[in-house]
Amino acid sequence: MLFKKGNIPWNKNLKGPQIGSNYKHGMRGTKFYAAWRGMINRCKFDQKYIRKGISVCKRWGDFVAFMNDMYESYLDHHKNNSSSTLDRIDNDGDYTPQNCRWVTKSSQNKNKTDTIKLEIDGRTMCLAEVARRHNINYVTLHARLKRYGYSLEEALTMKNINDRRARKVSKLSRDGGVLKTYNSIKEAADDCGVGTTAIWRACQSSHRSSAGFHWQYVEGEI
Repeated sequence: MLFKKGNIPWNKNLKGPQIGSNYKHGMRGTKFYAAWRGMINRCKFDQKYIRKGISVCKRWGDFVAFMNDMYESYLDHHKNNSSSTLDRIDNDGDYTPQNCRWVTKSSQNKNKTDTIKLEIDGRTMCLAEVARRHNINYVTLHARLKRYGYSLEEALTMKNINDRRARKVSKLSRDGGVLKTYNSIKEAADDCGVGTTAIWRACQSSHRSSAGFHWQYVEGEI
């Protein structure tokens, strides 16, 4: 079996993997060692992990013990995959031998607690997968859903134009009555002499106003 340099210890003179060739384990500078070091650093310094109380089990505080538990499965996984990332099966659990496995980067992204998951045709898919299937830029799709408030159907079928300026908006009176409807935020901004961002922000919250009026998107309009 051929091993790529960087995945396991490599000795230039012997031209092959050499465990124990440097330090006490010979793994410094490898991707496997970087996975262990990344695990340690996340639990020590990443506030997201600290707030959730996620820690590394006492045994894995020693790299050699981690290598004894996970190196064989790492090699098995790396035979058929271009990347091998340490992943916790239970995202709320600690780093332990029972709760860890090797997965590809794309598989790990699907398992993250902050991954946006959507229901389409009876299937649950992460946002990145939906974007790929519909040939839409991930950032664009995320903005349409989370920033501009479009429904999933709207976000997937609308034309690829400037989303913030494309949607119809209504100018409201203090009692909520519609005073005027515009074909886009840009049109409303030009008419009222304010910036598009100010009107967009007002559309996100009923407590905000712009140019002395409240604003809202026209329902069903794309």
